[in-house]
Amino acid sequence: MAAAAAAAAAAAAAAVAVPEPEGDIHASLRKRMRKLETGEYPRLGPADLCHTVWVSQGLSLLRSATESGEHHYVYGLDVSTPASIAAYFSTLLSSRGSTVKLCRGTYCTYNAFAEEDVRIHVVLPGSVQSYAVNKHGTRREMTDVKWRQTRICAILRAWEVLHADYALHRPLDVTMSLQNAIVFDVQLTQAQETVFFAQLREAFWIARRLGAPYGETPTFTNNCLTHIVMQMFLNTQRFDKAEEFFSAFLPNSADIAAVVSRIIRKTPKADLMRPLQILTRAAVFVDTNCPAVLMEQSKLMVLDGNLEGAVFLARHATELQPNSNMLWLNLAEVYAAAQRYHLALAALNNIDLDSAASSTSKNANAASSASASSSSSSASAPSISVTSSSLAPSSSPASSASHSSAYAASSYGGGAGTPLGSAGAGASSSSSTLSASSSSSSASHSHSTNTSTSDSAAKPPSASNDPRLSALAAAELSAPLQHCYKLLVSMYRAIGWRELMRKRSEIFLTLDGRPEERFFEDSFVSRMFADEVGREDEIRSATSFEGRTPLHRRPCRPWLNKLFIDLFEDLQFYLRNVKAVSSASERWAAADWFRVAGLADRLNDEVAAHNAYRAALLCDPPPRLRLRQRIFIAQLRLYTKRGDVENALTAASHALKLLSSNADAHSTVLRSLARNCVLRLIGICGFRQVVAIYTGKVRSVDPGSPLRLILKQALAWHVRGT
Repeated sequence: MAAAAAAAAAAAAAAVAVPEPEGDIHASLRKRMRKLETGEYPRLGPADLCHTVWVSQGLSLLRSATESGEHHYVYGLDVSTPASIAAYFSTLLSSRGSTVKLCRGTYCTYNAFAEEDVRIHVVLPGSVQSYAVNKHGTRREMTDVKWRQTRICAILRAWEVLHADYALHRPLDVTMSLQNAIVFDVQLTQAQETVFFAQLREAFWIARRLGAPYGETPTFTNNCLTHIVMQMFLNTQRFDKAEEFFSAFLPNSADIAAVVSRIIRKTPKADLMRPLQILTRAAVFVDTNCPAVLMEQSKLMVLDGNLEGAVFLARHATELQPNSNMLWLNLAEVYAAAQRYHLALAALNNIDLDSAASSTSKNANAASSASASSSSSSASAPSISVTSSSLAPSSSPASSASHSSAYAASSYGGGAGTPLGSAGAGASSSSSTLSASSSSSSASHSHSTNTSTSDSAAKPPSASNDPRLSALAAAELSAPLQHCYKLLVSMYRAIGWRELMRKRSEIFLTLDGRPEERFFEDSFVSRMFADEVGREDEIRSATSFEGRTPLHRRPCRPWLNKLFIDLFEDLQFYLRNVKAVSSASERWAAADWFRVAGLADRLNDEVAAHNAYRAALLCDPPPRLRLRQRIFIAQLRLYTKRGDVENALTAASHALKLLSSNADAHSTVLRSLARNCVLRLIGICGFRQVVAIYTGKVRSVDPGSPLRLILKQALAWHVRGT
């Protein structure tokens, strides 16, 4: 208990949060209780709430004159005992100085297993009182089991933030609620990990109470506990530990076989026979018709090249569980791998993501309206034309010769990337080739961080904000919509825009309920993208379409319709500015270049993304500290994906150096993302190769050795890689 209290005090001393003052002292507590009563809590519950009441020193002690309330949010604090919470309050008191005094406080943390809010009421100096309250307002005593469950939920909430599928190019306040928050980087020692995993095994079979991610139906394996723990293991490349943890449940459920198979499949250079044997054994001896097993078998068959068998198994899984979005997305991916793109679109249309699409569109409304008011070419409703000139790159504004020559050569892996428009006939004729040369990338990193006047000749003379970039709604898609968007991008790169739209016309009805063959005329294209909700009575089957088998057409779901529009807007902006992106000749501000890099990343053009990141670092005025941190981490993720060890380690060193002086919630999340990228690099390239390159070329530019600590951690976790 003393050790837990000391750990909490040490962690709190290093954290930074800006508390939010309260006009009404207990307003935050009442608001939290109202959400508990109405059932508005998310799956794992909200962030921990720390409510404090302060009194000014040296003034009157009357309550109405001197007491003031504040609150902030916490992720990852040790809540296993009341002593650790009391130590946290003591640290808050010591960090505020002598002008104010902390007289009392309440720490609220949610136990999602019991659906109770745990309250720890601390009076300084003096007493500590703990209890649990349910949605009816009934107080209940805390037991050892409830304390263990509460600690599990607190760590899972922190891991959900630290190991989420983090959208780096989305605004941080949109990506996750970190305002007025402290995020502790939960890294357990070996002894703590042993105890915690034992507690996880104890709670594993009741974890379906926590709900499932992305609105799925919770099961023994498809729940928040399994999803977050799996994500933590995969991000830290601890495949052996993950397999050991989940294999303990193999005899009890066929779904566990799918989880273990996925872990082995994600392992670099894994043998596909092992997961196939595990799945076959589970299907024969446990459950023949387990949808999770069928889905995992279909993924393995795609990797093995047996596309017909993969289609059969993926389709059978959706027949067994037709309400699962995850199964329909898997079927769409299998159809796309088998080049049955019209059926892939039909499978996507069975996914129910309309609520996610509506929330995403609300986030983009402000940016879209600002863009419409400032751009004369904007329209109130998107009018989509797919003529050859619509997606053709336009000539970019001229820029200085020194600026163009500084960015004409790109140090990205020593080779040219595949041009975005070269995939498919629809856009290949209009897009230009993006080339890359073999200049030194480590020099570009050191050059980008140097703010001396000698670099001014290589920077644009001025920078302006482009409202069209902030209006691209695809940058703020939720995680489920991002998966579907990536699938549409892969289909576009395979067959081109025209053919993708033709496939869309084969599957879905137009506004008047008729399948149109005169598809590429502007009026028909605009009408095809119009709102088609409520047209269920006009569903009909076509007699023929270019000799193909008749298909039953139906309206396109609103979220998928919006996703097509988002993809079109991305392609329209990108291909019209492809020359400016490839040569970095546009006079955009650093934030706009970062958005352009995110756009190129969404469209799988790694070379252009690399050029845009370099252009953002060399802008005048230079990017601010927060943006510079995110640029280096984005470069780290790009180099890691490509297996470029030296440039990845250099980018990681720069990013960690910039993050070392910050202890706020955003910096903690970014540090976790940088660490996960380095560990993933080790998993791809091997520990020996990474350490050799670090020792020979990067250690000299790694001040404070934050990168060395990550390598030592990888060694302790036995992350060896290939």
